[in-house]
Amino acid sequence: MPQSSAEYWYVKTLGDNPTSSDVLRANLNIAKKMSSGSMTLKAAGQTFTADGYQMTWDGDPVTGAGKTDFKVTNIAIPETAIAAFDPSGTLKRLGYSSLSFDIGGNGKIDIGSEKMGFNVDIFYAGKDMGTLKVGAGVGEIPMALIGELQKLENNAQPNPNTIMPLVQGIQLSRVAIRFEDQSITKKLLPMLAAMQGMDEATMVANAGAMLQLGLAELKNPAFTQKAVEAVNAYLKDPRSLTILAKPAQPVSVMQLMSLDPANPGAAIDQLGVTISAND
Repeated sequence: MPQSSAEYWYVKTLGDNPTSSDVLRANLNIAKKMSSGSMTLKAAGQTFTADGYQMTWDGDPVTGAGKTDFKVTNIAIPETAIAAFDPSGTLKRLGYSSLSFDIGGNGKIDIGSEKMGFNVDIFYAGKDMGTLKVGAGVGEIPMALIGELQKLENNAQPNPNTIMPLVQGIQLSRVAIRFEDQSITKKLLPMLAAMQGMDEATMVANAGAMLQLGLAELKNPAFTQKAVEAVNAYLKDPRSLTILAKPAQPVSVMQLMSLDPANPGAAIDQLGVTISAND
């Protein structure tokens, strides 16, 4: 076990007849600050290591609501493990005989007596590769739904007649996916071009036209044009590529379910989907 420490670790014990909020809080592992030293994991005959874990939290110890930051540093994947899951040697040809990652993020969780929500961002940073960032904001989650999910045991399937009415009012305020390049794109492009029987310059020059053709089915020329411009800009100067869905007002699950699949362009506008490069 790695050496670890915690400051102001808040533990909740359950009494008789706990509410769904009580059970949720008891399952939340919260402390003002937690950290660990180096960690080692052995699995499938491989040894994986990490330099350590850091987490800070600030919020209400009664409900568990609050803000959190965390990071796991230098998760190392050895060459033998890469060879096992990449027998074709693709990563090695790209120059990655071993891999090192940082994983972290930050977020805020709101917990009330009837509803809860969260806004979270997580990143995966590969050394000499790039950083993938994923974020989402979700609100109006009924505590009654949490209670129903807590009742499930032994891989039991939820009852749709009970779950769906509770799910329909959940609201989505944003979804974000962003990639920040740190050299992997320039390594990948020649390999991808060769797989298509062309050189890198030709593939980059044709990428916009191919994307435009592929996105034509979305029936949203304005979005297609912005997507083509963003991808062209990124391939010529790969720094960052961002896809963001941020509606003017939060969109409920019921609204998402009622979107017309025959008119995806309208859905893109309603969800406020944008794509941009190098910003």
